[in-house]
Amino acid sequence: MDNRNLSLRKILSVAKTEYIKWVTNPRMILFVAMIIFVYDYIIKVLIENSDKMSKYINVIEPFIAIGNSPFLLFVIPIIFLALISDFPKSDGNSMFYMIRTGKVNWMLGQLLFAIYAGVSYIVAIFAVSCLCIMKKAYIYNAWSDVTTKYFIEFPDEKNILSELINARLYNNLLPNQALLHTSVLVIFMIIIIALVQLLAFSYSKKILGLLLNITVLCVGIGSTIFEGVVKWVFPVSNAITWMHYDDIFKKPVVPIVNSYMYFGIILLVLIIWNIFAIKRYDFSKVEDLED
Repeated sequence: MDNRNLSLRKILSVAKTEYIKWVTNPRMILFVAMIIFVYDYIIKVLIENSDKMSKYINVIEPFIAIGNSPFLLFVIPIIFLALISDFPKSDGNSMFYMIRTGKVNWMLGQLLFAIYAGVSYIVAIFAVSCLCIMKKAYIYNAWSDVTTKYFIEFPDEKNILSELINARLYNNLLPNQALLHTSVLVIFMIIIIALVQLLAFSYSKKILGLLLNITVLCVGIGSTIFEGVVKWVFPVSNAITWMHYDDIFKKPVVPIVNSYMYFGIILLVLIIWNIFAIKRYDFSKVEDLED
């Protein structure tokens, strides 16, 4: 019953079908709610700071701030987890569709969907953050005075942004470098969440997958307040770019390449594990999951 021949057409078809189901799900209203919250938490503050200083902001700085906030790196993955909580999506014809497609083709299609979803989710946040700031922004590879000098002009004013785009970041990286690291590392973390859910599906343990993802996120966020090696065990610390650098000396605390290797190993293990797990999966269980 399993088509063992790999088919790019079938793989792409599975990914496309799953992606359409995902983006048309009414649950996407959660994404809109999250964007409104992120606007109030980060973007609105940046605009207010810009007005106070009568200075423009680098167009990519809002996203860099968003992607380097430990709090938002809990909120953003949690919303993504809510959006894919029923991933892979099952309906009345799922079992027959899976059998016709073939186990490996179906799984590779789901893996491709996880990449589509993770990348488009973060790109959408980036696009919205740029659009919201456009009237106050410039496009140039240099940090704005709003980011680097606000705390000097207003030393008595506590500002969340000085904690996110801080000396660790702007003393070590240019904005385009910070954007690259922030985007890629956060996307890796998001894709890992999707792959854990996919693996949980293969073992008919979706709820366990949700609990595991939530637990790792909660413990990981808590660990960011501590110094030492423990926090580097968790994806969140590895996804926060500024944590890799010293705030005084222009040198890394932990080489950022270590985090790329960290995520690369986890992704490779999860991809291989998912492929092996689906080969042993009984697709007739899909009907039981739907009941």
